[in-house]
Amino acid sequence: MTAAAGTYSATVAPGTYTATASRPGYGSVTSDNLVIANGGAATFSGCLSPIPIVNSALPVVVSAEDAVLSNSAADPGERLTVNLPLVNVGTANTTNLVATLQANAGVTNPSAPANYGAVVAGGSAVSRPFTFKAAGACGDNITLNLGLQDGATNLGAVSYTMRMGGVPAPYLTEAFDTVTAPALPAGWTTAISGALGAWTTIATAPVNSSPNAAVGPSAAAVGNTELISPAIAVPAGGAQLSFRNLYNLERGTTSYFDGMVLEYSVNGGAFADITSGGNAFLTGGYNGVISPSFSNPLANRSAWSGLSGGTAAAPSYIDTVINLPAAAAGQMVRLKWRVATDSSVSATGIAGARIDNVTLTSLSLVCAIPRALDVDLNGGYAGATDAVIMLRYLFGYRGDAMVANALGGGATRTTAAAMLTHLDTIRPLLHVDSNGSVDAMTDGLMILRFMLGLPQAAVVAGAVGPAATRDATAIMNYLVAITPTVP
Repeated sequence: MTAAAGTYSATVAPGTYTATASRPGYGSVTSDNLVIANGGAATFSGCLSPIPIVNSALPVVVSAEDAVLSNSAADPGERLTVNLPLVNVGTANTTNLVATLQANAGVTNPSAPANYGAVVAGGSAVSRPFTFKAAGACGDNITLNLGLQDGATNLGAVSYTMRMGGVPAPYLTEAFDTVTAPALPAGWTTAISGALGAWTTIATAPVNSSPNAAVGPSAAAVGNTELISPAIAVPAGGAQLSFRNLYNLERGTTSYFDGMVLEYSVNGGAFADITSGGNAFLTGGYNGVISPSFSNPLANRSAWSGLSGGTAAAPSYIDTVINLPAAAAGQMVRLKWRVATDSSVSATGIAGARIDNVTLTSLSLVCAIPRALDVDLNGGYAGATDAVIMLRYLFGYRGDAMVANALGGGATRTTAAAMLTHLDTIRPLLHVDSNGSVDAMTDGLMILRFMLGLPQAAVVAGAVGPAATRDATAIMNYLVAITPTVP
């Protein structure tokens, strides 16, 4: 490292050397050969020039996609447009920065290079759109590489990683808000022993979402109270549980006396601690071990004890998140929140435990279907081909009768068997009026009219099923959403 004046000296053995000076944000400079004689010296002076250093930045934003339904993620076979941000962490602005999206195994048919122009050193990130077709399997990571050229200067390459598929929405949610306190929602039960009362819902603060939270009481005596969920189907790929968690349960300076645990049961079997499968809390986990003194039923078990947050008079919620044990995958599971107290005093203030906003989310990524209503997969949506095949399918035609004279030019999905498999997969998407059933003379007819280019009034005329939950405007918006195009 140089001195404050930018000088540097070193003692070396006689010989011939080169010296290089560098600094982050500047170009390096290297001397010619420096010949050092015994007892002699050589001097090299150089000037470092500021240079741009361009890095990738976040977030990567999906601005257009042709998979249905859109999930703001890359999906296998999908053509999508993403905005890729670049940031200049160097000491000089770029002058005419051009970025090229490079093709690879996961990125095919990339769009033309994009001009980022002058990206200011130390300034905000600058984004430009790129379009490509994603390749691979659902859950794969794909890498987007941008080659960077600033005029005559090659600035190297930067990369971004995208995972194919979107995180699914929670498939179970319970906020305890659809009942009138103190009732529990349908299927939720409670069991008690000893001095503790039952779990109920409560509409007084603190609740996480109005009007209710579930509450388990505390007591200055030995007791056990349990809140048990209905049986829940866990996807084969497993599920993640999250909930808002509040507790104010007796603890000492170094000991924990009252506590709460979370347990699970598979297919009606015995309950075990939620961590017994070797899984650990991702956040908001147990914070103590219950004392073996004073007869708490949870003695020697890890549990939530003490104060979750806030004060005893106004405790606050924390987020608790855990992936369910592997044994739960693909099974029917019940969850049990269990509060137990010992024979000594209770916590002061608002004592007990509360939970709210319970959600279960599949751990498996969900990938959308590229151009789902392009039934013959020829790159377009057409009333005389795709819509006719869908209408025949909904009428019950199969085999040649379903596809005869209805293939578009350039079709790449051409057999009745392949189309039937595809149509069975996308059938839920054909539920245009959202009235509870997919029908040819309602949903199929509206798809045909829409793909023929008819206006809204003509699309819906006499074709909306009974008890439909989408009006004419919503139907048209939905038809547009399930027929996306990306140039």
